[in-house]
Amino acid sequence: MPLLLQLDIALLAASVVVSAGLLIVALGTGLQRGLNRWFTIFIATVLGWTVAMLLTRLALRFSYGSPLLLTEISVFSYALMGPCLLAFTARYAGMDRSWPDALAIATFVFVLILGFPLFAHRLFTDPRLLPNGATVQNVSPAGLAAAAVPLACMALSLCLFWVRRRTIREPFIALGSFALFAGGIVDGLAQAPYPILAFTTLVAVAIFGVGIVRRQIFNPLREVTDELRQRAERLELIARVGHRATALLDLDDLLSQAVRLIRDSFGYFSAAVLLVEEDELVLRATTLESLADGGGHRLKVGQEGITGWVAATGEPSLVADVRRDPRYVSFTGDVKTLSELAVPIRLAGRVIGVLDVQSERLGAFVELDLFTQQTVADQLAVAIGNSRLYRSVRQQAERLAAVNRVSAAVGAVLDLDTLLETVRREVSAVFQADAFFVALYDARIDELDFRIQVDEGVLEPPTREKAGGGFTSRVIREKRPLLIRDVAAELAGLPEPLLYGTGKMPRSWLGAPMVVGEELVGVVSVQTYGDRPYGEEDRLLLATLADQVAVAIENARLYEGAREELAERRRTERVLRESEQQFRNLAEQSPNMIFIYGSRRFLYANPHCETMMGWPREETCSPLFSWRRAIAPEYRTHVAEHYRGQLGGGETAPLEVALVARDGRRYECILTTSLIQYGGLRAVLGIVTDITRRKRAERFLQTLNVASLSMQQSLTPDEIFPIMLNALAGLGLSASVFLADGSGDRLAPSHLAAAGGTAFAAVSGAPGLSVAEMPVLVRVMRDAETVFADLSGAELAAWRSALAAAAGSQPGAESVQAGARMVFAPLHVGGDVFGILGVEASDLAEDEAPQTVTAFALEAAAAWWKTGLVRDLEESLGELRRTQEQLIHAQKMEAIGRLAGGISHDFNNLLTVISGYADLLADSLAADPVALADLGEIRGAIKRAAALTGRLLAFSRKQLLRPEVFDLNDVVAASEKLLRPLIGEDIELVLALTPSPGFIRADPYQLEQVVINLAVNARDAMPSGGRLCLETAAVELAADDPAVGSDLGMGSWVVLTVRDTGHGMSDEVKDHLFEPFFTTKENGKGTGLGLSTVYGIVSQTGGAIRVASVPGRGTTFTIYLPRVSGSAVLAAASETAPRRRAGAGTVLVVEDERTVRDLAVRILADAGYRVLGAPSPQEAIRIAEETAGPLDLLLTDVVMPGGINGVDLANRLVVTRPRLEVLYMSGYTEEAAIRFGVPQGEARFLAKPFLPDDLLAKVADLLEARDARSAGGGR
Repeated sequence: MPLLLQLDIALLAASVVVSAGLLIVALGTGLQRGLNRWFTIFIATVLGWTVAMLLTRLALRFSYGSPLLLTEISVFSYALMGPCLLAFTARYAGMDRSWPDALAIATFVFVLILGFPLFAHRLFTDPRLLPNGATVQNVSPAGLAAAAVPLACMALSLCLFWVRRRTIREPFIALGSFALFAGGIVDGLAQAPYPILAFTTLVAVAIFGVGIVRRQIFNPLREVTDELRQRAERLELIARVGHRATALLDLDDLLSQAVRLIRDSFGYFSAAVLLVEEDELVLRATTLESLADGGGHRLKVGQEGITGWVAATGEPSLVADVRRDPRYVSFTGDVKTLSELAVPIRLAGRVIGVLDVQSERLGAFVELDLFTQQTVADQLAVAIGNSRLYRSVRQQAERLAAVNRVSAAVGAVLDLDTLLETVRREVSAVFQADAFFVALYDARIDELDFRIQVDEGVLEPPTREKAGGGFTSRVIREKRPLLIRDVAAELAGLPEPLLYGTGKMPRSWLGAPMVVGEELVGVVSVQTYGDRPYGEEDRLLLATLADQVAVAIENARLYEGAREELAERRRTERVLRESEQQFRNLAEQSPNMIFIYGSRRFLYANPHCETMMGWPREETCSPLFSWRRAIAPEYRTHVAEHYRGQLGGGETAPLEVALVARDGRRYECILTTSLIQYGGLRAVLGIVTDITRRKRAERFLQTLNVASLSMQQSLTPDEIFPIMLNALAGLGLSASVFLADGSGDRLAPSHLAAAGGTAFAAVSGAPGLSVAEMPVLVRVMRDAETVFADLSGAELAAWRSALAAAAGSQPGAESVQAGARMVFAPLHVGGDVFGILGVEASDLAEDEAPQTVTAFALEAAAAWWKTGLVRDLEESLGELRRTQEQLIHAQKMEAIGRLAGGISHDFNNLLTVISGYADLLADSLAADPVALADLGEIRGAIKRAAALTGRLLAFSRKQLLRPEVFDLNDVVAASEKLLRPLIGEDIELVLALTPSPGFIRADPYQLEQVVINLAVNARDAMPSGGRLCLETAAVELAADDPAVGSDLGMGSWVVLTVRDTGHGMSDEVKDHLFEPFFTTKENGKGTGLGLSTVYGIVSQTGGAIRVASVPGRGTTFTIYLPRVSGSAVLAAASETAPRRRAGAGTVLVVEDERTVRDLAVRILADAGYRVLGAPSPQEAIRIAEETAGPLDLLLTDVVMPGGINGVDLANRLVVTRPRLEVLYMSGYTEEAAIRFGVPQGEARFLAKPFLPDDLLAKVADLLEARDARSAGGGR
């Protein structure tokens, strides 16, 4: 036999063996999926071709049979190989369109049609064997066409591999396809005398086998693994998006970065966020360059676009083809969107926006994308809420800063015009005002002086007008702030409304009076033309600023008056120098001290010198009187130098001096001198102007500014009143602060200060005084006005008694005396009086005392209000941080719980098949004890796996609980016997059970598992021994309790505390404590499910758990369970193993999972039932309609594809077959099945995994109960 023929036969034989092996593998995995079916057909054609080729070689070598027929069969098999490979490649590459399958089927049909002329011997003739062992034959053009068909299909398959190369993880399948294609090309074109095609076929089949074994393509567990990997990747991407979103507080930055991250992370064509504004949906951020500005793009909610529909309904929308959806609207026509997914963004139960993602592919989105984007949208909702809260807090902080700037600015400026300009600049910025006005009011002529008018950035000239019917005049008449939210509505119906500035109709108007004491200074007002109206917070802020501006205006007026008075004095002195006669006449009547000094004595002193200083004029003008007696010691040297300079003929400026009267009173004065001739002598004419009141006003103003700045910088209300009282005491005034109670009927002392002393707090519990006892205080509290009063009688006695009680025996109290001449000023913000400032004013004039005290009271009240805002701000920020942490933790645990529940459901289906067939296998191995022992190990492993899924379901809060009402003490006490041998003798077990802490409703066996798990954890934390304490208690949680959170509300709770003295844990470990499979133990010493099971059981019971731990000092678990009423009864239920019973009747089994369905059918059939199997609800309905006889029982899965679940199927069949009993089965728990409509109760539900005996017992019980009802006359 030639060597080439031997090689060809060997290669073909090897290909036959490998192809047959792959065919067996493919058939063993089933033909349910299209991928399996097409690969099986493809391998069958390869096997057919290799067998035909091998037989052809043998027929030619040994001259038997029909080589021509075998050659035609081989070519026919090779031609069929191409379309089968194309269909398999399309399935494997994940193509979601049907054209590859249609093309493959069409080509397959074409080859079948081509087979008719093939067997007529018109394509190939004269096959023969050459001497060197090569096989040749004559090929017609039609034969070449038949050979080209598979090559074209193989080339198209390689193109599909290249197009989908990013999604295909296994390159060996592509390499095998390429080997087939290359062999066909080389063998067909080169016609080489070597077995090239046989060699490449063997290589291709071997590569296919390597790829299948390497990637487990037909392994059903691979799909589960891929799905879990996809979910893990999606969760990681969601976490990245959530982390980035919660790290940003600016809303625009947050949204723009979020859409870019979503697009880049999930590979979408575009991503966008639209927010709801009234009845419109506004595009705020997008990844499309043509819409990058985001402005002007709006949709009507519920009327335009898919996103508008989502915003209106609050339901997500997944559109596979937007061209077929009439709701689709495109902002720009150049976007090639084919599929779209939109999910609502909810905050506090309200839709605030829509997250929209789009793709250029049809049907690009699946349920996993919907879940992912909804989770991302929920995180975006939290981030948007945080951003809006941050913006609100920042605006409040900016307003407080503006108040401080205005306070500092107006306190430092005395020029009126400069002051008003400063106020305009600061107030306009705070209120974002389009127009700003300051009108000064002249009550004598009832006229308004619009000193500042700025409208849309244009400074209008000042105008004056009579107070009339405008908004400003209303503020003047009512002396309180006026807020007009909608000016157009307010002025509706008026013939010609009064509008200032440009004359435009404002959207909103706000004005506040500027009042000092009882005097109305003017009105400050702002207005806006935009959409944002002013609110109550703006009204309070403008009222505070107006009070500060009023004080500043009054200070500026005082300063201006003093300056004008000084100028007037200088003019008077010039007039006096012109005429000595006029001087004497004027001097005698002058309110100033006027004297003439010369020859070392006073030559003349006018009457006011005697009145002011106390010395008679004769004594003053005697040679024995020294001028030094009237000058304060610290000024004597300055006065002497001033006289010498004046007598020397030089120009001297007025000199400020302090005079001391005969009775010791001190006067602040200005001494103005000039050189004159008097009686022929050179003399000095002196005029002394008393500026004591003005200097005191300056000191008051300076002290007020310093105190105001200190009070504005205070962080707590307790710092404000001592600052104010110390300032007043430094001015020589005794003062006190009394604060009103909630009703305003009583005043309690807060702080006191004696003149020249230091402020101190009032005695705790001092009785204070009743407002009704002092009528003067009624005016202060009711009308918020400052009162200057001379107390007497009962009022004076009540005031002195209150001060004495408040001072007590504290240091400095002996200096606190109650004078009869008092000034009472209200402490109020926006008209709400919360206290009074009382100042003893014995040395103050009646016309200056109220203004001075009012200024201090206003500054203190404003600072007190500001500190309250700061405190509220800090509390809000703290609450925001706590809420964020709780929400992030809850979302993380919920995501992990969903994942655990999904895994448990899929795992239960597998366990059902394994456990069922293991139980059936036990019957056939009854005589083989060794095999039964091995089978027992399998059953044990199945039970442990079921227990594992039970723990996962407990963590995900989907495990079926059996709640009972019982006393928690009973379970804890009963677990003592289990715990003592479990924890060891080196650990002391202490039970501290309070008498009857209250009843709870829970599963006692699950709660016992909680105690055991926590005890085992405590034992592992105390390897060298220690103390384990179990405590119970009944508590009532209030709103301010630290334990109250999002998962634990107020009310009655029963508490179980488990405390150990172990090594404790770090904060990092606590953050992951309840996650499944998280453990700090060594490999093989812990599953990581103990504490996650505890968390799931407690959460499912309606409770909450708290953990406190310090490294090295032990750990405390505190479990809160809802307290209920009832009797503590723990019913001991004895479990009776179900017995297998023979049955009779017809059972319809409906299950989409083939292996589970086949198992149930076999179990029931072996028990004697007539069984009908259906893979879907639709097929079950067809079988029921075609079955003439009775159907006794329907055994159906709950959740099945196709749009009809098990409950819907049962409802349809019962209509036509009223005696039909229904038994539901599911890999989900009964609790989850109930949500799909399954009736409650164990009788009609069978949880997976189940044993054959369990199934037979359930079926028998239902049929026996039906027969019993029929016998009794019921259904």
